Amino acid sequence: MEHSNLHIALGAFVLLLFSAGCVSSPAALPAVEQPPAVSAGMQLQGCFALPKASSQGCLAMVALQQKNLSICGLVDPIYASKLDCFSSVADALGGPDACAQLLSLDDQGMCYASMALKRNDSSICNSTSIVGLKLACIALAERDARVCSQISNAEYSDFCISQLALIQGDVGICTAASGDSRNSCIISMAVAQKDASVCNNNAFAGSGSGEARAECYEKVALATGNGAICESISNLSQKDGCYCKMALATNASGWYELINSTSVRAACK
Repeated sequence: MEHSNLHIALGAFVLLLFSAGCVSSPAALPAVEQPPAVSAGMQLQGCFALPKASSQGCLAMVALQQKNLSICGLVDPIYASKLDCFSSVADALGGPDACAQLLSLDDQGMCYASMALKRNDSSICNSTSIVGLKLACIALAERDARVCSQISNAEYSDFCISQLALIQGDVGICTAASGDSRNSCIISMAVAQKDASVCNNNAFAGSGSGEARAECYEKVALATGNGAICESISNLSQKDGCYCKMALATNASGWYELINSTSVRAACK
């Protein structure tokens, strides 16, 4: 009994010392500082700071990382697959139903088309309310270019044709598209295949066909990092522009030195 009373007295004495500040509690371990989270906005700024050929893949990566379908809508389909972006993010969010969260009906339709294509399931196409996009969706899911010809809206018809050309790897399909869309389709094919020989194509349409061909060479040069492709451009000012963009994208002075015009060279700096 004496020992018990002694323990109680000692305990009370220690508590008294703590409360009086005579004895300090053991020092707490310092908290481990966590690195600040990088916001989606900062990541997007980083993507847009990159050369165009690299920035689009960066956008698709951020969209998947953030599980944000709306970022896929920013992707330029000439440099990266917008449909691949939509399907990857929608899958990460649980499947085709995730497409409904997009505010733009066009983006919704493209998202459903991407899932129908990925799953080889044209029934997913019934989820979009836009007739032209529903038909484009079916054409992609069934890999059938004939369905594209049933679309009366030129914008959706051209989307259907260009996407099917990319999927099939057949630049000949691009000829069914109209005007500038045909040119964009051929350029997309050349960039996707990283093949400048696709740019030497007589199917470029309209009075701007020479300009479109030059743009094609330039974009393949930037996509491949091979500035020697710029030499294929016949128009001198466009060729200089190509070398300038290569110099800025690669930070290599060799391309800068190939610029013929002194004014372009000065502006390129």
